[in-house]
Amino acid sequence: MSLSLFGRGPKKPRLALDIGSQNTKIMLFDPVKAFVKKMVVKPTPVDSFKGGLIRNEGELSEFLTQSVLELELDSEASVITGISGKGVIAKKIDIPQMDESMIPEFVEIEAEQEVFYNKEEMELDYDKLVGVNFKKPEAPSVLVVTVLKRMIESYNNVIKKSFLDCEILDTNFSALFNSFEYNESLNGNSNYMLLDIGCVSTNLLIIIKRQVVFARNLPIGGDFFNQGIQKKMGINYQEAEELKISASDGQDAPQELVTLVRNDLNGAFAEEILSCYELYRSLFSEKDVDHAYVTGGGSKTLSLVSDLQKKLGFPIDNLNPFKKIKLSSNLQVKKEDLKTFSAVVTGLSLRFLS
Repeated sequence: MSLSLFGRGPKKPRLALDIGSQNTKIMLFDPVKAFVKKMVVKPTPVDSFKGGLIRNEGELSEFLTQSVLELELDSEASVITGISGKGVIAKKIDIPQMDESMIPEFVEIEAEQEVFYNKEEMELDYDKLVGVNFKKPEAPSVLVVTVLKRMIESYNNVIKKSFLDCEILDTNFSALFNSFEYNESLNGNSNYMLLDIGCVSTNLLIIIKRQVVFARNLPIGGDFFNQGIQKKMGINYQEAEELKISASDGQDAPQELVTLVRNDLNGAFAEEILSCYELYRSLFSEKDVDHAYVTGGGSKTLSLVSDLQKKLGFPIDNLNPFKKIKLSSNLQVKKEDLKTFSAVVTGLSLRFLS
């Protein structure tokens, strides 16, 4: 299956698969009723997948096979999955006035120059943008997304070995936007930032006129906090993770930990996000962000959202991927636990809506 980022999938139940460095999310979605029938969240096998890269195809495919069996699905189920990481690059390209038929060739040439891979190494897809060529408002722009072909091949191999059929290959960038767009009433006059703070990386999107114009995968996530706690407090990684989670959940925690997270680690993380935002502002000088939404396990870190809000200077809320999505009764009781981890897998599922 080649890259397919834009448009919709078949309007029938399908399986959405979000493989993460820490957790894998699998969702069976009914697009007719916008209804989550089944869902499972399980820890991804250690060292089988990290930062968007599959490290052990055999171990990961065996894990996926067992996880799908838990959902009691038919064999050879068709799936949609998303790719993320350094091998996925998204960039807005302004296009000079030209015949419509010439745009695909122009985009391919520009993309090869912009992403530093030759066209034999990458798969490309793009979508036309409206009203965001700020230098020449009458000229079109496109959002170009490229993915390394070796990443696509690796994902396809794992899914086939899991007795599944990859019907659509998307990116986590697109899925995150789909989830946000569906669940929130977007103001076309406002500009938004989305932050999906995962285990080893953070996906950052900026949306203008209901369109993604800027997307980056930043190599900083929940692991950054664990490693900082581990080093400063002289404990192992697992102990650092457990202390971080306890403090984030409001349980008693050593004052040394609270001070470290709030005064040092949150500030360093916020500086990384601010640096990326300043890069965006250098490209879109008159298009400041008005509002941000966060999701992902890392967003639960103690006081991180409030500290980010102070650094960036605009309001930040938690993204609720189930705001307009119905859940089966057994999932409804787990809704609060699932919300933080479900933005991407829900966004993938929404590709099946007409």
